[in-house]
Amino acid sequence: MNRSTEPPNVTSIRPRLKVKSPLTLSEEDRRQFVRLEVISPMQLRRLKDVFGQFRAEGEYDLEATMLNLSMSGVLIELSEPLNEGDIVIIRFESIEVGPLEAVPGLVKRCDSDEDVHLAGIQFLDRSELSDHLSGPEFESLPENCCGFRRTVRQVLEQYLCPEAE
Repeated sequence: MNRSTEPPNVTSIRPRLKVKSPLTLSEEDRRQFVRLEVISPMQLRRLKDVFGQFRAEGEYDLEATMLNLSMSGVLIELSEPLNEGDIVIIRFESIEVGPLEAVPGLVKRCDSDEDVHLAGIQFLDRSELSDHLSGPEFESLPENCCGFRRTVRQVLEQYLCPEAE
């Protein structure tokens, strides 16, 4: 009799890493981080666009759907385009991943097809964000706007676990 030692809610995805259900994994050899497939509504707003318009405060005025999430960024689908180089603030909550609020990101990739727009957004930590903002802009940011790496890591570590050798 062949008995699996895997718990029923854990899926092996490569020799040294597993992902717990209900999430699935997408990975490519060229990626530094694995990507979790997470279909979830989310909101974002532009913090600073490629034209230099800066808004420290404001409403989350763009609705989007998160398609996948990694330690380095997120792929989203939205109905209006973003520009490569825009700096955005992201907010989302899903049953699978939990809440994330005021996550800064840099739009690295944009693709459009008719009324559907995809954007690849790289998360920024505090030092990276300061590279994209002037001193006064950076100082005017809300306090909760720069601690995403720890939060994203804590959320993802709920679902990723090393495989015993």
